[in-house]
Amino acid sequence: MIGMAGMMVISMLTGALSDRFGRKTLFIFHNWLVLAVSIAMVFVKSEIAFLILRFIEVGACVAVFMCVYGIVTEISAPSNRVVGTSIYIAGWTLGMLFVILVAYFVREWKNLQLILTTPLILTGVTFPFRSIKAVVVVVVVVVVVVVVVVVVVVVVVAAAAVTVLLVEIRQSPKWLLSRKRYSQAKAVLQTIARVNGKPLPRTDFSEAILESKHASASFFKGLLLLFKSPILAFRLVILSISWAVNAMVYYGVGLNLGFVIPGDIYLNFFVITVSSLLVLPLMAWILVAKGRRLFLCLCMVLGGIFCIATIFPSLGSNNLSWVTTVLSYVGKLLLTTSFAIIWLYTTELLPTHVRLSGVGFCNFFGRLGAMAAPYVATLVRFRKKTLSAGVSLSERMFPNFIPKLVSK
Repeated sequence: MIGMAGMMVISMLTGALSDRFGRKTLFIFHNWLVLAVSIAMVFVKSEIAFLILRFIEVGACVAVFMCVYGIVTEISAPSNRVVGTSIYIAGWTLGMLFVILVAYFVREWKNLQLILTTPLILTGVTFPFRSIKAVVVVVVVVVVVVVVVVVVVVVVVAAAAVTVLLVEIRQSPKWLLSRKRYSQAKAVLQTIARVNGKPLPRTDFSEAILESKHASASFFKGLLLLFKSPILAFRLVILSISWAVNAMVYYGVGLNLGFVIPGDIYLNFFVITVSSLLVLPLMAWILVAKGRRLFLCLCMVLGGIFCIATIFPSLGSNNLSWVTTVLSYVGKLLLTTSFAIIWLYTTELLPTHVRLSGVGFCNFFGRLGAMAAPYVATLVRFRKKTLSAGVSLSERMFPNFIPKLVSK
């Protein structure tokens, strides 16, 4: 509940701030914030202080995801945007597998918190440095400290790998263009062209100059611009409803995994995570070939049907728990896919200068749905999956009112 409230508030603020100050700037800030708060949570004694830190930690985590997702979306060509975001989600899923592995062997939450926070130490201390030589020196020093304190080799390896990748992250060229920083945007585009082994086409950035006239100049202007256009405002309403329902059903199943899916919770979480990773190539292919709207509706409808179907094996006298498990796995997989699609759908429907403000707005309502999920599960334990599935099925109609998108 507290964590979802943090996601709700901080994601909305981060969206507006990142449109004003840049995606990378907010990404770096939240990386440091998560690092500091996560360590502080282990040592606080007051319940109120712990809840406040939890509020900030979870909210900052989703802010990191949102900022990087914005960068990935904006540096990817429209024809390759699905592939780029799918690779990013695959990295997130691999991180979930790492969490499962560590959590299986480390059951005490304080030790688990410190171990999982360790990679942020390396990524945090290397951001101020521009040269690879300085980064290498800092990484070596920090790795020695980490080995002495934590003595977890796999964490050190993961942290070093993440550091090398994150230190090369550039500011979003589309955001730079929207803020009239043409020389910086050109430098980033030249780097991208050089890495890809292709020449940078000559351009006068005419579209960017036109769009920069509408770039937000203040904190709240970006949010207000979302509602100046009736079409944009209508899209936001539909997307917000879709976010709220997707989040409620997704977390309604995920946070009650031990009750919803019979068996060992670690094994179930592992199977669902691996399944989500394996389905990403198929999801990317369908999104490129058939577009977003139809596939999003299909995932929500089928996810609702499979969730409804899980109640029938429990009504019989025979032991059909394996049927419930299979139906639950498939339903959760479809819900995960629809959630991944709606992130991409939202970023593509909004213009650059208010893109993350809109994502933050939708995320705000998504977390309202997520906050309701535990209470729905508590109040209607037996009918929970039926209720969630029914809402998912009814919500399927809303994406029909927003435009289709294909990779063009």
